[in-house]
Amino acid sequence: MAATVEQIRALREQTGAGIMDCKKALEENGDDLTQAAAALRQKGFAQAARRADRATTEGVIAAYIPTGGRVGALVELGCETDFVARTPEFKQLAHDIAMQVADTEPEPNVAAADRPARLLQQTFISDSSRLVSDIVQELAAKVGENVRVSRFSRLDLAESGADLDQGIIEAYIHTGGRVGALVELGCETDFVARTPEFKQLAHDIAMQIAAMGPLYLTDDDRPSDDERPASQVCLLQQTFIKDSSRVVADIVQELAAKVGENVRVIRFSRLALEE
Repeated sequence: MAATVEQIRALREQTGAGIMDCKKALEENGDDLTQAAAALRQKGFAQAARRADRATTEGVIAAYIPTGGRVGALVELGCETDFVARTPEFKQLAHDIAMQVADTEPEPNVAAADRPARLLQQTFISDSSRLVSDIVQELAAKVGENVRVSRFSRLDLAESGADLDQGIIEAYIHTGGRVGALVELGCETDFVARTPEFKQLAHDIAMQIAAMGPLYLTDDDRPSDDERPASQVCLLQQTFIKDSSRVVADIVQELAAKVGENVRVIRFSRLALEE
């Protein structure tokens, strides 16, 4: 029995495969939608594997911070074209993987170059029947491009080792999703951490990091062979992007004086496509 138009449409919506591929898959699987979809996915996975060496120069940076702001994750998901990077499915996958990183802490002591591969072998938190690699390959098969998790970072207040045990993690994604930043802003009490002023400062500093790309927190962190000025590469010595008459350290000290307790930028992370 020939596949109906409704069956072909349903299979296309489920898999993203072409009309003739859907028609053939239905015919080869007795018009069973489930089996036809599985066959198309398997075919797509094989094609995705053959595309795995292609360069992924486009993509998005996505962030996820669970309620409470004590953990944050930043993920770079790469693809081949800007067209795919702007699709809702691609952006949703980036969001889901950022959520995975925030919630599961993928082996922090593993070398940075090996961490994406370890992440891919984790059980996907939204579907325990699949691995993270399965959902990445599924999208790659659907869009016909190489899709890969390029890098990620994760900050957790409980793991910072700082003498300030309160604070928040804040994220900022620059327009277009090509640059993102995470910052850990510490303080002494949960009361201060929950104030609008403290949250606004964390947001502003995350925006500063995304826009200005500092490499170090302070001049003390800068290697002796880096001869660039501290005002260029050290976050706290940079001119504040919202007030050119002050540096970032000034606005941190200003809030500390206002709330009457120590306020400090503990650490930060920044990801940008093709950097």
